[in-house]
Amino acid sequence: CFLAFSNCDHFFTLSEDVAFATPSVRLLLLGFTHDGYETGEMVVQTIVPDSPASAVLQVGDKFISVRGVEVGSDTMDRLDFRGKAGEAVEAVIVREGESMEISVVRGTIASTITKADMLEWMREQNAEDWADENYTVHEVVGSGDVIYAWTQAVNTDETSGASVDLHTVSRFQFNADGQVVALANINESRFALEQMGYTITR
Repeated sequence: CFLAFSNCDHFFTLSEDVAFATPSVRLLLLGFTHDGYETGEMVVQTIVPDSPASAVLQVGDKFISVRGVEVGSDTMDRLDFRGKAGEAVEAVIVREGESMEISVVRGTIASTITKADMLEWMREQNAEDWADENYTVHEVVGSGDVIYAWTQAVNTDETSGASVDLHTVSRFQFNADGQVVALANINESRFALEQMGYTITR
């Protein structure tokens, strides 16, 4: 019964300093966000401080190509930002009207998201895009200050038209005031991607 759990009749509150993100050692990223899936143009919106991207990118930079693939609405899912730690991602961007080649090296990121940050992000989003086509809470069990929830989301892949089925088990830990102090989950995201025709290679 938390945030996305639409079949609940109550919600738990969060401390303002609750960190949603996992520890930095588990995050292997470049460290920036963009709006490409909404606009078809990859423009940098935010940059994580002290991340690999912070040494190269600026807010407002527009990606033209990534590893030789031109950025566009039809290529967004094929842009190759993935790789191992220490591996460079070559790209071409436009900054203040000037085109330039850049190289960003993948690395770990120390980042957390507070409740205030999350609520601000939610206010900026379109709530009509949040809901799954079919969402089910199958089971919620708990002991002491820990609760486990098994949920299922079913959606239709826009590209293939295939039905994509994703099961998730989430673990919530609460303090004495009923506030969430830790949240983690495990799901079938890799299986869901395979249902949509993606493959994972190295």
